[in-house]
Amino acid sequence: MVLLTYLQSLNNAGQAGLSKFIFGQAATILARDLYITSAAALIIIVLTALFWKELKLISFDVEYAKTLQIPVTFTLILYRSLLIMTIIIGIQSVGAILISSLLIAPAVGARQWTNKLGTMCILAGFFGMVSAIGGTIWSTSVQKLPTGPAIIVILSVIVLLSLIFAPNRGILWQYRKNKQSKRALLSETARISPADLQQKIYRAEGGQPRIGGAP
Repeated sequence: MVLLTYLQSLNNAGQAGLSKFIFGQAATILARDLYITSAAALIIIVLTALFWKELKLISFDVEYAKTLQIPVTFTLILYRSLLIMTIIIGIQSVGAILISSLLIAPAVGARQWTNKLGTMCILAGFFGMVSAIGGTIWSTSVQKLPTGPAIIVILSVIVLLSLIFAPNRGILWQYRKNKQSKRALLSETARISPADLQQKIYRAEGGQPRIGGAP
Protein backbone atom coordinates (compact mmCIF):
# COMPACT_ATOMS: atom_id res chain seq x y z
CA MET A 1 0.00 0.00 0.00
CA VAL A 2 2.89 2.37 0.77
CA LEU A 3 4.47 1.53 -2.58
CA LEU A 4 1.13 2.11 -4.35
CA THR A 5 0.74 5.51 -2.71
CA TYR A 6 4.25 6.49 -3.71
CA LEU A 7 3.88 5.37 -7.31
CA GLN A 8 0.54 7.09 -7.70
CA SER A 9 2.13 10.36 -6.62
CA LEU A 10 4.62 10.16 -9.50
CA ASN A 11 3.89 11.72 -12.87
CA ASN A 12 4.34 8.48 -14.76
CA ALA A 13 1.82 7.08 -17.19
CA GLY A 14 3.05 3.54 -16.54
CA GLN A 15 1.52 3.52 -13.07
CA ALA A 16 -2.06 3.36 -14.37
CA GLY A 17 -2.36 -0.45 -14.31
CA LEU A 18 -1.04 -0.90 -10.77
CA SER A 19 -4.30 -0.01 -9.06
CA LYS A 20 -6.17 -2.53 -11.20
CA PHE A 21 -3.61 -5.19 -10.33
CA ILE A 22 -3.90 -4.60 -6.59
CA PHE A 23 -7.66 -4.07 -6.30
CA GLY A 24 -8.87 -5.98 -9.35
CA GLN A 25 -11.30 -4.99 -12.08
CA ALA A 26 -13.85 -7.70 -12.71
CA ALA A 27 -15.80 -5.51 -15.12
CA THR A 28 -13.00 -5.81 -17.71
CA ILE A 29 -13.10 -9.63 -17.80
CA LEU A 30 -13.81 -10.83 -21.35
CA ALA A 31 -15.37 -14.07 -22.53
CA ARG A 32 -11.97 -15.62 -23.29
CA ASP A 33 -10.79 -14.72 -19.78
CA LEU A 34 -13.82 -16.51 -18.40
CA TYR A 35 -13.04 -19.61 -20.43
CA ILE A 36 -9.42 -19.63 -19.27
CA THR A 37 -10.44 -19.14 -15.64
CA SER A 38 -13.03 -21.91 -15.86
CA ALA A 39 -10.51 -24.31 -17.39
CA ALA A 40 -7.93 -23.51 -14.72
CA ALA A 41 -10.53 -23.94 -11.96
CA LEU A 42 -11.54 -27.30 -13.42
CA ILE A 43 -7.91 -28.44 -13.48
CA ILE A 44 -7.49 -27.40 -9.84
CA ILE A 45 -10.63 -29.29 -8.78
CA VAL A 46 -9.63 -32.46 -10.67
CA LEU A 47 -6.07 -32.50 -9.30
CA THR A 48 -7.34 -31.84 -5.79
CA ALA A 49 -9.77 -34.75 -6.06
CA LEU A 50 -7.11 -37.09 -7.47
CA PHE A 51 -4.52 -36.29 -4.79
CA TRP A 52 -6.96 -35.63 -1.96
CA LYS A 53 -5.46 -38.16 0.47
CA GLU A 54 -1.90 -36.94 -0.09
CA LEU A 55 -2.83 -33.27 0.18
CA LYS A 56 -4.78 -33.92 3.35
CA LEU A 57 -1.92 -35.79 5.00
CA ILE A 58 0.80 -33.25 4.26
CA SER A 59 -1.49 -30.46 5.47
CA PHE A 60 -1.61 -31.96 8.97
CA ASP A 61 1.40 -34.22 9.47
CA VAL A 62 4.29 -34.36 7.01
CA GLU A 63 6.29 -36.83 9.10
CA TYR A 64 3.40 -39.29 9.21
CA ALA A 65 3.00 -38.93 5.45
CA LYS A 66 6.66 -39.92 5.02
CA THR A 67 6.11 -43.08 7.03
CA LEU A 68 3.34 -44.05 4.59
CA GLN A 69 5.76 -43.71 1.65
CA ILE A 70 3.84 -40.75 0.24
CA PRO A 71 5.92 -38.57 -2.13
CA VAL A 72 6.00 -35.54 0.14
CA THR A 73 8.18 -33.36 -2.09
CA PHE A 74 5.98 -33.93 -5.14
CA THR A 75 2.82 -33.36 -3.11
CA LEU A 76 4.16 -30.11 -1.66
CA ILE A 77 5.07 -28.88 -5.13
CA LEU A 78 1.59 -29.83 -6.35
CA TYR A 79 -0.05 -28.07 -3.41
CA ARG A 80 1.92 -24.87 -3.95
CA SER A 81 1.28 -24.98 -7.69
CA LEU A 82 -2.47 -25.29 -7.11
CA LEU A 83 -2.31 -22.40 -4.66
CA ILE A 84 -0.44 -20.23 -7.14
CA MET A 85 -2.93 -21.07 -9.89
CA THR A 86 -5.79 -20.12 -7.58
CA ILE A 87 -4.18 -16.77 -6.82
CA ILE A 88 -3.48 -16.05 -10.49
CA ILE A 89 -7.02 -16.71 -11.67
CA GLY A 90 -8.44 -14.56 -8.86
CA ILE A 91 -6.18 -11.53 -9.23
CA GLN A 92 -8.09 -9.99 -12.14
CA SER A 93 -11.44 -10.17 -10.37
CA VAL A 94 -10.60 -9.10 -6.81
CA GLY A 95 -6.95 -8.02 -6.99
CA ALA A 96 -3.71 -9.13 -5.37
CA ILE A 97 -4.68 -7.87 -1.91
CA LEU A 98 -8.28 -9.05 -1.67
CA ILE A 99 -7.42 -12.52 -3.00
CA SER A 100 -6.00 -13.32 0.45
CA SER A 101 -9.48 -12.80 1.88
CA LEU A 102 -10.95 -15.23 -0.64
CA LEU A 103 -8.34 -17.81 0.35
CA ILE A 104 -8.95 -17.54 4.09
CA ALA A 105 -12.48 -16.29 4.79
CA PRO A 106 -14.49 -19.11 3.13
CA ALA A 107 -12.51 -21.71 5.08
CA VAL A 108 -13.08 -19.80 8.33
CA GLY A 109 -16.81 -19.66 7.72
CA ALA A 110 -17.05 -23.31 6.65
CA ARG A 111 -15.07 -24.52 9.67
CA GLN A 112 -17.81 -23.30 11.99
CA TRP A 113 -20.37 -25.69 10.46
CA THR A 114 -18.51 -29.00 10.28
CA ASN A 115 -15.63 -31.05 11.66
CA LYS A 116 -14.98 -32.95 8.40
CA LEU A 117 -12.37 -31.61 6.01
CA GLY A 118 -14.19 -32.74 2.87
CA THR A 119 -17.45 -31.10 3.91
CA MET A 120 -15.53 -28.01 4.92
CA CYS A 121 -13.95 -27.70 1.45
CA ILE A 122 -17.34 -28.04 -0.23
CA LEU A 123 -18.89 -25.44 2.06
CA ALA A 124 -15.94 -23.09 1.53
CA GLY A 125 -16.40 -23.34 -2.23
CA PHE A 126 -20.13 -22.71 -1.83
CA PHE A 127 -19.53 -19.63 0.33
CA GLY A 128 -17.03 -18.31 -2.21
CA MET A 129 -19.49 -18.87 -5.06
CA VAL A 130 -22.34 -17.13 -3.22
CA SER A 131 -20.16 -14.13 -2.35
CA ALA A 132 -18.85 -13.86 -5.93
CA ILE A 133 -22.34 -13.96 -7.46
CA GLY A 134 -23.80 -11.65 -4.82
CA GLY A 135 -20.92 -9.17 -5.08
CA THR A 136 -21.18 -9.06 -8.86
CA ILE A 137 -24.93 -8.43 -8.77
CA TRP A 138 -24.50 -5.80 -6.06
CA SER A 139 -21.77 -3.94 -7.95
CA THR A 140 -23.82 -3.87 -11.16
CA SER A 141 -26.83 -2.42 -9.35
CA VAL A 142 -24.89 0.33 -7.54
CA GLN A 143 -22.94 2.95 -9.44
CA LYS A 144 -19.18 3.24 -8.81
CA LEU A 145 -19.13 0.19 -6.56
CA PRO A 146 -16.09 -2.01 -7.35
CA THR A 147 -16.83 -5.67 -7.77
CA GLY A 148 -13.87 -6.95 -5.73
CA PRO A 149 -14.65 -5.10 -2.48
CA ALA A 150 -18.35 -5.94 -2.91
CA ILE A 151 -17.48 -9.65 -3.05
CA ILE A 152 -15.35 -9.35 0.07
CA VAL A 153 -18.06 -7.48 1.98
CA ILE A 154 -20.63 -10.22 1.27
CA LEU A 155 -18.09 -12.89 2.17
CA SER A 156 -17.35 -11.09 5.44
CA VAL A 157 -21.07 -11.06 6.25
CA ILE A 158 -21.26 -14.82 5.62
CA VAL A 159 -18.29 -15.45 7.90
CA LEU A 160 -19.75 -13.20 10.61
CA LEU A 161 -23.10 -15.02 10.49
CA SER A 162 -21.29 -18.35 10.67
CA LEU A 163 -19.32 -17.26 13.72
CA ILE A 164 -22.51 -16.19 15.45
CA PHE A 165 -25.14 -18.77 14.46
CA ALA A 166 -23.23 -21.96 13.58
CA PRO A 167 -24.21 -24.95 15.76
CA ASN A 168 -21.66 -26.25 18.30
CA ARG A 169 -19.17 -23.48 17.48
CA GLY A 170 -21.23 -20.31 17.09
CA ILE A 171 -21.22 -17.61 19.73
CA LEU A 172 -24.96 -17.93 20.38
CA TRP A 173 -24.70 -21.71 20.61
CA GLN A 174 -21.86 -21.49 23.13
CA TYR A 175 -23.75 -18.89 25.14
CA ARG A 176 -26.87 -21.06 25.20
CA LYS A 177 -24.86 -24.15 26.13
CA ASN A 178 -23.12 -22.37 29.00
CA LYS A 179 -26.43 -20.98 30.22
CA GLN A 180 -28.04 -24.44 30.19
CA SER A 181 -25.05 -25.90 32.06
CA LYS A 182 -25.29 -23.26 34.76
CA ARG A 183 -29.05 -23.79 35.04
CA ALA A 184 -28.61 -27.56 35.35
CA LEU A 185 -25.91 -27.09 37.98
CA LEU A 186 -28.06 -24.73 40.02
CA SER A 187 -31.03 -27.10 39.74
CA GLU A 188 -28.96 -30.06 40.91
CA THR A 189 -27.45 -28.05 43.74
CA ALA A 190 -30.92 -26.99 44.93
CA ARG A 191 -32.01 -30.64 45.21
CA ILE A 192 -29.01 -31.68 47.29
CA SER A 193 -29.04 -31.15 51.02
CA PRO A 194 -26.11 -29.27 52.56
CA ALA A 195 -24.84 -32.49 54.19
CA ASP A 196 -24.87 -34.43 50.90
CA LEU A 197 -23.24 -31.52 49.12
CA GLN A 198 -20.46 -31.49 51.69
CA GLN A 199 -19.95 -35.25 51.26
CA LYS A 200 -19.61 -34.81 47.48
CA ILE A 201 -17.10 -32.03 47.93
CA TYR A 202 -14.96 -34.21 50.19
CA ARG A 203 -15.15 -37.12 47.75
CA ALA A 204 -14.14 -34.84 44.89
CA GLU A 205 -11.17 -33.66 46.95
CA GLY A 206 -10.14 -37.22 47.74
CA GLY A 207 -11.00 -37.03 51.43
CA GLN A 208 -13.00 -39.43 53.58
CA PRO A 209 -16.76 -38.87 53.76
CA ARG A 210 -17.97 -37.56 57.07
CA ILE A 211 -20.91 -39.25 58.68
CA GLY A 212 -23.92 -37.01 59.08
CA GLY A 213 -21.96 -34.08 57.73
CA ALA A 214 -20.31 -33.62 61.10
CA PRO A 215 -17.01 -31.71 61.09
